[in-house]
Amino acid sequence: MISLRIKDTKVFMSQLLIKDTFDRMLLSEATIKTACSYTINGQINKEYYSDEEWDNLNNNEKSYSDRSFTTDKNGEIFIEGLRIGEYTVSEVGDSVSAGYVLPADKKASVKVGSTTVVEMHNVLRDTPKTGDNSKVGLWTVLAGLSALGIAGTVFAALRKKKKEDDE
Repeated sequence: MISLRIKDTKVFMSQLLIKDTFDRMLLSEATIKTACSYTINGQINKEYYSDEEWDNLNNNEKSYSDRSFTTDKNGEIFIEGLRIGEYTVSEVGDSVSAGYVLPADKKASVKVGSTTVVEMHNVLRDTPKTGDNSKVGLWTVLAGLSALGIAGTVFAALRKKKKEDDE
């Protein structure tokens, strides 16, 4: 981080806010304290642009705030041209990640001339078994034998009752 002390505040603020002196510079974050405080976070506000103007900006000119990215076949995401600054990386909960415990958000610092790596590890959600599916054939045979036993008992009782009625 570079910290500067401004000697002539009036001239500096005029150059920063009114003129185009600093337009070609990438300002990622600034705090200005005078009679009141201003914070500049370096993110482009989409609401200030028409749809056509926004579409004409390239990705390096847009902020990556609140954007979603999808991993490639290796489970990796590469983002180039990020502005210098602090970012929070979150995994999005969706149908693909429903079977996993989502990892905690991670903070990442993007610095000049370096590569920032953020690793997120997914763990399968430990869902309890809702039924025992072992030895299904055994349980099916036992259920069938039980049904035959009940049918045989009912048949014998009806036959006995009919025999008693005939006497």
